[in-house]
Amino acid sequence: MSFLRIAAIIVALDQLSKQLIWRFARDTVFVPGFLNLVRVRNTGAAFGLLPGARVFFVVASVAASVFIVRVGMRTPPTMRLRRLALAGILGGAVGNLVDRVLFGSVIDFIQIGWAGHYWPVFNVADVGVSVGAVLLALDALRAHEAPGGARTALEPDAPDAPGGPVGPGAADGSDAAGSPEARGSAGASDEPDAHAR
Repeated sequence: MSFLRIAAIIVALDQLSKQLIWRFARDTVFVPGFLNLVRVRNTGAAFGLLPGARVFFVVASVAASVFIVRVGMRTPPTMRLRRLALAGILGGAVGNLVDRVLFGSVIDFIQIGWAGHYWPVFNVADVGVSVGAVLLALDALRAHEAPGGARTALEPDAPDAPGGPVGPGAADGSDAAGSPEARGSAGASDEPDAHAR
């Protein structure tokens, strides 16, 4: 599936969940002390960071979305993890961008916590951005480790000396010109010529 289609699905799920929750749901405690539904209007970034900077976040979101689309279009289909990560980030960015452009703020409604400490309220778009960022980091880590692992695997096969034998018989010492049998036969064939002289 195209990463743009995945991003579009994330945007649709984000917008649908926001509208349904805001219009028809009420603040609810699902798991006491752990999971709550709390409807809030967020004028800042993800998880309520930097409130009130609407224009900045609109411009930043548009620029980031254009950049991600360009990178995603240039990413080969075989790099599935990277494309999935870009789709998550793009879908989340566009989902919150729609809210900022249309309503001036972002609807958040998911609250999780532990032992009386709660994470800032977030939404489906924030989940897409967060999961995409983690997948992108994993992809970068995997790409960084792959060349090193390949070099390590090839190191035992490296020749012992710069002038070592090269060719089909180099690995088992059966090179015709360098084997003891070949040198012996060569010496034997040269001996009659010496008597002839």
